[in-house]
Amino acid sequence: RVLDESQETVSFKARPVPRTTYEARKIQRQSTSSVARTVAPRPPRLSLASRAEERKLFDDHARLLREQDTQVKENILRQQKEWEEEELKQKRMTTAEEGGMCFKAREIHIEYM
Repeated sequence: RVLDESQETVSFKARPVPRTTYEARKIQRQSTSSVARTVAPRPPRLSLASRAEERKLFDDHARLLREQDTQVKENILRQQKEWEEEELKQKRMTTAEEGGMCFKAREIHIEYM
């Protein structure tokens, strides 16, 4: 049985590749014998001084914006703290019945029979 399977695999043949219209041609290269004229590259244009000045202006503007932002935040926090302190002061002066924090002792009337 093992021999029969091996004979079957040997008897298998692939179909031939169909004919194409492709024709292999030799690659033509340009001759390197001609001397090409070399051109010196332009020197790079360095704008370090103007770039540094622009960066300095940008940094100054960004610093001013950050300072203004921190001042606004500090003012908001200060106003909120003042408002809370004023509210606490008002609650301490009002009685507990009115929603405040001032607890005043009241007389207890006990009647004995």
